[in-house]
This record gives sequence, C-alpha cells and structure tokens, in this order.
Amino acid sequence: MTQRFLPLAALARTLAACASDDLGVRRMAEPQKASPALARAAGERGDWSQSASVWYELALRGGDGAAAAYVQCAFALCEAGAPASAQRLLERALDARPDQVALLEGLAEVMLRTGFRRAAEPQLERALELDPDRVATLLALARLRLELGLELGADPLHERRLALGGGDAEPWLLLARARRAAGD
Repeated sequence: MTQRFLPLAALARTLAACASDDLGVRRMAEPQKASPALARAAGERGDWSQSASVWYELALRGGDGAAAAYVQCAFALCEAGAPASAQRLLERALDARPDQVALLEGLAEVMLRTGFRRAAEPQLERALELDPDRVATLLALARLRLELGLELGADPLHERRLALGGGDAEPWLLLARARRAAGD
C-alpha cells in the first residue's frame, strides 16, 4: 500500500527546506541523475519530498518540460503537506513565464486542493485567455463556477466546449445542471 503522508521526520525535513530556500524544495545531491521516471517512482512509494526534489531539478533545467515539472513539483509539495510552498513555487514560475497555461492550471489546482476555490477562478480565466480552445480548462472553469453557484457564468463555457466537438458526455451533463440551477 502506498503511503499517502510523509513520516513526521521527512515532513519536518521538507518544511525545514521550505524555510531555508523559501520554496520548500530540497535540492538533490546529484541533480544530473534527475529524471521523470525517478520523480514518478518517488511519488508512487509516497516519498513526496524526494519526488518534489527531482521534479524541481527537472524544472530548473528549463526547456519544453519545465512548466510540467514545476506543476508536478507543486503537486508533490501539496502531498508532502506544504501547499503554501507549492503555491509560492508556481507563482514564482509564473513571474518568469506568465504565459504558461500549464502553470496557471497547476496554480488553480493547488488552490482548489487547499480550498481556495474562488482564488482559482482567475487563474483558469487567464489560462483560457491564452488558449481559448483548451477543453480541460473550459471544463474545469465551468465545473468550478457551478460549485461556486455561478451557473450563468458556467453556461457559455459549456456551450463553447460543445461547439469544439468531442464525444464525451460531461459537457452535456454540466450544461444541463447549469441550466437547471439557473431555472431553465
């Protein structure tokens, strides 16, 4: 069985790293050995501190996979019990790369995981401004607006998603839910 939470000592190390570098990520002793497989394996065995470290090293390398690595690092930090560090990490990454849709979606997800649903909405809106046809973001924002009781704000998103095509039923179900809640 995979361990969901870090043992207390490992969590203490992660939180101490938070205080020391302001991001909550401990640097690897041998960063050249960082790989997505190593990061995923650490996460699968519940070693979230190690997983965050490896993803962070991959993010620092830059390139096409950097945004995804920052997001995965943030998710590992959340699992390690350091959601504030996860949020800071993604906010800093967005300072450097403000037009990265993956970073905006990742920040929204971290905010949702920590219960800050209303704060997640502008992140998803910005992601849609950058990539208006991104189906996953359309659905995430529409779902969030329904959860927030903003049915009228969800309706046009569902209609846009349906106009993009695709065979899944979720947009139809969410559109019906939004219209029913709005009194249609």
